[in-house]
Order: sequence, then structure tokens, then C-alpha cells
Amino acid sequence: MSSLHASYFGELRINGEKLGRRDDLLAKAIYRNLPPLRGGKGTKWPSGDDLKSFKDLNEDVYNDLIQKDIEKDGKKVPFNQRFKKVLDQMVKDSFIMEREGAYAKSKERRLESDGKEAHYYPAIQDELERFWALEDGREYHHRHRFLAVLDTHHEGGVATGEWARPDITVVGGKVLPYLPSKFVDVHTFEVKIGLPLIGIYEALAHRRSSHYASVLYIWHEGGERPDASQISSVVREATKQGIGVMLLEQYDDYSQWRELTEPVRYEPDPQVLNDFLRRQSDRDDFGLKLQTWIHQPDNHKPPVREKDAELLMFTTEQLIVAKEIIKRLENSDEEYLSSKDFPEYQDSGDVFNKVRTALSDAELIQFKSGKVSKANGKLFELDRTDFEEVTTENSDSAT
Repeated sequence: MSSLHASYFGELRINGEKLGRRDDLLAKAIYRNLPPLRGGKGTKWPSGDDLKSFKDLNEDVYNDLIQKDIEKDGKKVPFNQRFKKVLDQMVKDSFIMEREGAYAKSKERRLESDGKEAHYYPAIQDELERFWALEDGREYHHRHRFLAVLDTHHEGGVATGEWARPDITVVGGKVLPYLPSKFVDVHTFEVKIGLPLIGIYEALAHRRSSHYASVLYIWHEGGERPDASQISSVVREATKQGIGVMLLEQYDDYSQWRELTEPVRYEPDPQVLNDFLRRQSDRDDFGLKLQTWIHQPDNHKPPVREKDAELLMFTTEQLIVAKEIIKRLENSDEEYLSSKDFPEYQDSGDVFNKVRTALSDAELIQFKSGKVSKANGKLFELDRTDFEEVTTENSDSAT
């Protein structure tokens, strides 16, 4: 990795590949269950109390993931193989330190880098996109919906005012089966280190051009617990203003984000909102993507994307296979492909079969009689029986 100060879990790679969701959660659980490395300057290994043995760490992490229903099958052999691979990579990339089979969190991760909030934006954007956006009530990750997570802290200036530029903006689009038209939600986030009250007022300024405004307060790992009176002050003011507040006790692990208040929905002036989105239009072709989604028919379902597989509970190895299956289906002129068309994966035990089944269950591919084909284009799965009953009732009423 280029710099310890820029390290976050999203940069972890095994054999050059981005971690699958299951291995990503495994890496975070390993880190959560390690003690911090303490001691004065220049003291690398001050005390045995700072270390946790491989056996104890293994058990703690395994139990952690069982409780979160991530490891349901209870088979420890494949878990141990993955555990050691992820653990070794985290040592290599200086997330954790090792001595004689014992481990602790690296002190380097506890440094405040250069004290700039922008240092944390990439990691926070990853967590917003991969976890926050999938929560109930949002679920912007579905293919018939829209999701963009933008770094917008450079936007603004004389014309808009410094406080008018949110650090991070999430634009989520929905198509709802029982309501007409499409809906666009704009969430803005102000990122602050510590608990400065000014973050609430900066977020309030963002609400001119958003539906929901929140502050993300970063509390550094290994530091003392936030002062209760400070938290109370922030929560009281945020509640009064309708601003959301989350405390990020580990900025690159969404499971360690604590929501203190929910943001209240606000309806901004449509022209102001439109102008704000227009100013972001060149960021990763955001404007073109949003306009394309808005003008597509409501019943349109776009093709399966390789990134759709990243949201499934795959190991890194399985994710590579899943992306290859999706890519070949999309690029193939054949109506279907069989497992024989993927000979390079036939020696990898049951990995191919597990991936194929998971993709089929998620409706990213269709699988029947040993053949895989592209997913169907159905947008909403409605119970046909219920639909026919309603139709019959309406007909009877009309009569």
C-alpha cells in the first residue's frame, strides 16, 4: 500500500483482488476483536496484555460472525483457511501487528493522519455504498433503482457559499410498484473529526439542496469515550434542527457506526435542488447516468452488472468466479452456457456450483438443467393469485 495513513479496509487485496463481501466482513471482525497496541513512543511491544493469541482471536472472530449470521454452516476448516489468508494480508498491509503468533491493532492506524477530514472520505463513501445504502427503507442497490455516492466537498465557493457544499452526497432513486413515477432522494453528509457543534449548522445549510442532511462525527480508534455531555448537546441541537447524527467509532466499518438521531425529510425548492445536481453532473458521468435512469420506462430493468455480485455474501475467490460468469453471459451471443464453458473453474471443488446457485437465487442469472443464461427482465415479482383475486373482485363490483 502506498501509505499507512491512507489505509482503509476497502484497499485490502488478496492476490490482487478486492475482497468479496464475506472476506470483507471477516477482515473487519478480526480487527474488531483485537486489542489496541499501547505504549510510549518507540515502544513497539510494551506488554503481553496488548496481544491476543491466534487461537483466542480465531474463536472470538468465529463467534462474532456466527452471531451476525455470516457463517451459518458452522464448518470451521474452510473458515480457518480463509481466516489465515485474510489475517496474513492484514499483517502485510500494516493493519495489525504480529509477534510469535500473537496479534494487536497497529498503532499506525490510530494516528490522525494530517488532521484533514478529506482523508476519510474514500472509506466513508465505500461504507455508504456497500452497507448504508442497502438498509431497509433505502435499498438503492437494486438494479431497477439508482445509486451514486459522490465526493462533493470541492463544490461551492463564492456563488454558493462555503457551508453550502456537503462533503459527501448520496443520490438514490426508487421505482415503487404501487406508486406512479420515480422518486429521487438526495442525502448530504458533513464529516467532522470529534464532536464540534458547528457540524450541525453546516449540515443545516446543506438542506437547501437535499432531502436529508446528516453529520458524520469521526471518533478516533483507541481514544477515550466521547464525553456524555458533548453527545447530549449535539443530539439536542440536531433533533431541534431535524439533522441526522452518526458517531463513527471506526470510520471504515459500518457495523461500528452509531446512529444518534435520524434526519427529518425536507422538501427543498426544486430549482435549487436541480441546480445542485447539475453542478455535480461531471463527477463520474453522474449527470448522464441519472438522466438516463429518469427517462427510462418505469418497467425497465437494466442488464446485470459485475458489481451486482459484490453485494452477495461471496468470498474473494467466489466473487472472481461470479464476475466471470456474469461477464461471459453478457458478452456471449449464445442463448445459454453450460458449466463446460468454464473449464478453468472445474478443478476448484464446489466453488463454481456454489457461485452459480447463489447468482441464480439472487436472480442475477437463470439456471436450469445444467445451463446458465441471462436473468429475466421482470421488474417486480407479484403474486399472480393475489392479482387475479383482486381483478375478479373489481369485475364483480363493476357488474
